[in-house]
Amino acid sequence: MSLTITVRGPEWFFGLDSLLEGFSALAMILVTLFSFKAYRFTKDKRYRTFAIGFGLMAFGTLLRAVSDIAVYLDWNIKAIWLMAGYGLYMASTLASMVVLFALTLKTNQKAPFVALLLISFVLVLLSASYRLSFHAISIILLAFIAYHFIRNYFAKKSLNALLVCVSFVLLTLAHTAFIVDIIKQRFYIVGHLLHVAAFALLFFALIKVLKNR
Repeated sequence: MSLTITVRGPEWFFGLDSLLEGFSALAMILVTLFSFKAYRFTKDKRYRTFAIGFGLMAFGTLLRAVSDIAVYLDWNIKAIWLMAGYGLYMASTLASMVVLFALTLKTNQKAPFVALLLISFVLVLLSASYRLSFHAISIILLAFIAYHFIRNYFAKKSLNALLVCVSFVLLTLAHTAFIVDIIKQRFYIVGHLLHVAAFALLFFALIKVLKNR
């Protein structure tokens, strides 16, 4: 049995999407580092959880960028390894979202989130479309996270709270765009642009936190 790897999006966008994924990963790495730095200054464990969540997401996005480039340039890599790269991207991204979801609930119990993560993995593996189920689960988790930060903004009414709130709304819309693209193409580019914008806003929000400290 042979495996065939296909990529989405217009042909002229091939490579540019990997570049945008690279920018997104860089932004997430900076968010991770600045979150750890904020944790050192404030001793607030929420920043540490934030760093772990976005560290996992950065790792997954880098894997996707490298895997996409390998497909575009037709590197001599077995399809099974490319599938592993995309699989690790999905697993790492889902793990990051579960970590961030745990942050919004403010509980020290770990068992419910481990169960949620395992259920997410199983749903993706049993799905007829890995991509569709992955983005659908991501939208559900991100919607709850975004709702939390929307409420946080209306409670605090600060610029920082607004930046974080908008960034998670944009992330939710990005995964929505990727799902729409599966059904009807042309939204692939929109999804990537929303991704980059979301992580840029998060980065600026954390810079403001450190400056205020």
